[in-house]
Amino acid sequence: MTNVIELPAVNTEQKPSAIAYFLLLIVACIYGLAPILIRICEQEVSPNAIVFDRFWMTAAIIGVWEVIVKIYTCASDSASESAEPLTLTDVGLFFLAAGFGASNIAVWTWSLTQTNIATANLLHNLTPFFATIGAWFFFGQRFDRKFFLGLVLSLTGAITIGIDDFQISADNLIGDGLALLSAIFYAGTVLCGEKLRAKFSTTKIMFWSCLLRSLWMLPIVCLFKINIFPISVNGWLALISLVVLSQVVGLAILLYYLKRFSAGFVSLFLLFDPILAAILAWLIFGEKLSMINWFALVIVLLGVYLAKSSQGHEKTTNAADHRAVNETVSES
Repeated sequence: MTNVIELPAVNTEQKPSAIAYFLLLIVACIYGLAPILIRICEQEVSPNAIVFDRFWMTAAIIGVWEVIVKIYTCASDSASESAEPLTLTDVGLFFLAAGFGASNIAVWTWSLTQTNIATANLLHNLTPFFATIGAWFFFGQRFDRKFFLGLVLSLTGAITIGIDDFQISADNLIGDGLALLSAIFYAGTVLCGEKLRAKFSTTKIMFWSCLLRSLWMLPIVCLFKINIFPISVNGWLALISLVVLSQVVGLAILLYYLKRFSAGFVSLFLLFDPILAAILAWLIFGEKLSMINWFALVIVLLGVYLAKSSQGHEKTTNAADHRAVNETVSES
């Protein structure tokens, strides 16, 4: 006779430290600067060229970094990863993530030429809504009422921060639609990244996704025969800063924490983007912050706090692993 002893479910992973949330705030700051850098680049190169440059330059930087690491360590840190076969599902996810990522950046960059930055940023910040719906519909993730309350509060705060500059007119309608579409594509990118992080390292996802994205954009660049590179020092500085900050540093932090946090929570945290941009403008350029701005900051902070303390923002131990532990503990 065999008696199976059922062990209680325990999450053996350590709770995220304050540094995790601080780094996500840094990402929000970085992404807040992205529209300004894009506008500077667009004075010399087209939106499609900016997107292409961002991807191939990032792939090159990550590729060189990987080579340097292998030379100095004389062994691959991802040896255990490479031993696991690459499935058709993995390949499909990489291509899907690349398609979403390329479409997101291309549409977002295009929208900045068709509408004002405040409106485009406001619509683009609806990403958490689409990411949460996507995680529920495609991955079966469950979120409690506290998370949804935090989502609503944070979205309300993010909308409030830019509502004064929000414009809807016939002239900006195309740009507004593109900005909203970029939010959907960005949500798809984050969801694919969450699935890939369950199996692959941050650098591997960054390298292959950016390489594939550049291949997605290559036909467009060749078809329109556009100028690919900036022609001035300021243009190059803006492009390099955009690549290093947004694509390398920001994306690396984002992908790293997708193994710990849900896609909905990570995208929710990025709602600090417009608020931090407003604070930076206040500190650097002396632009005034109204009471509405400060009120919006408090609302977003409250929303993120509620989402952080909810069931669903953080990954839990795999149920299959838990069952495997229970089945191994038996007595004859």
